[in-house]
Amino acid sequence: MEVIFKKEKKQAGEHRADTARKALQEGCMRLRNEQYKFATSQDFPKRYTRILKPIQAHSDEEFMEDKNVYISNNLPFQSESANQFMRKLDSIIQKPYSEEGQHDWHSHRIHIQNAPTTSFPKALKGFPIDFYEFHWLNGKLPSQQGILADVGTIAFLTDASKSLDFTDEDEKMGDKRFTNKNWDEATKKYNLDFLVLPNDK
Repeated sequence: MEVIFKKEKKQAGEHRADTARKALQEGCMRLRNEQYKFATSQDFPKRYTRILKPIQAHSDEEFMEDKNVYISNNLPFQSESANQFMRKLDSIIQKPYSEEGQHDWHSHRIHIQNAPTTSFPKALKGFPIDFYEFHWLNGKLPSQQGILADVGTIAFLTDASKSLDFTDEDEKMGDKRFTNKNWDEATKKYNLDFLVLPNDK
């Protein structure tokens, strides 16, 4: 009898965990769909839509019942520039709902410092190097860095909090020109000693 009780208790716990995980995945999918659809409809630069397309680039959320808000979880591999860009995009999308006094998941989603870490911490591969948190990437082996990050491209303004204002002429540039102009500044905190540059040959 005791064995049966323990088994049922374990299964109930596993069921609750699976249910919670599915809810997080659905929230992440919903956020991705909204942000990617908005970006493509507004004709964002390809470097932005490239980042917004994969589901794993978007934070999952946890509902805090006592405060009636959704907390966006932290992606440990994501840079501050990427975080600032995502927050800016989120605020732009939320603005019409706030102005119209609508109260749904848009107006109840917030970003906080020291947020919980995502339940899906696996890092994406092949994104522009400034998408990755520099301490996190620098801690990888050189062979791993070259696989994880597209070290030859960048995506964000030096001050990413000004993203999507399109008042900075750099933001209006094509991806290649943007990278050529801003790569040195954007990558100065990354350890790229493993790169072989043309002048080094």
